[in-house]
Amino acid sequence: MQLTTSSLLTFLVVVGGISSSVSAIPRQQVAPRQAPPRGQIPQNVTKLLNQLPANAAEPLDFFPKDFGVQRGIPLGDGSARCQGANPSVAIDCSCPPDVDDPTFRAAVKIGLNMGFYPQPDVTMPIKIDEWNNNGQLGDKELQKKRNLVMVIAIQSLTGNKGLGCPGVSVPVLGGTG
Repeated sequence: MQLTTSSLLTFLVVVGGISSSVSAIPRQQVAPRQAPPRGQIPQNVTKLLNQLPANAAEPLDFFPKDFGVQRGIPLGDGSARCQGANPSVAIDCSCPPDVDDPTFRAAVKIGLNMGFYPQPDVTMPIKIDEWNNNGQLGDKELQKKRNLVMVIAIQSLTGNKGLGCPGVSVPVLGGTG
């Protein structure tokens, strides 16, 4: 299925046993959706990182242990695509990135400190101070916002709007906070 900039990807996110619907950024299908090579931060992301002030805050570890999809399991249909969380939706075999992938962590840091990622029309639902706030134990709304930050970062991992991994490659969100 090809999504256009006017469509929204909506999927189910499981947060500590609580299901919630999360809408992510509009998609542009210009190139295959894939994660950058592991360990290599794309030039577009590095450029955004360099725009942050030297004292930009790091996001606290409110990340999941993993995203719930094992990268690289072929569909078995002879294609070069792999299984995602939903068996009917194939994903690029490079998706999802590892939770500790430097590009993913950089994308989250940029988004939280700048208020958008990768460009100004893709705004983040929270900024770094709210992300780093422990909130009240069981604060579902805060965790939903954190989850949306992670989805936006995943979907634009290359530093280009909508060119990263699809949201269905990260069905498990919600962190240890």
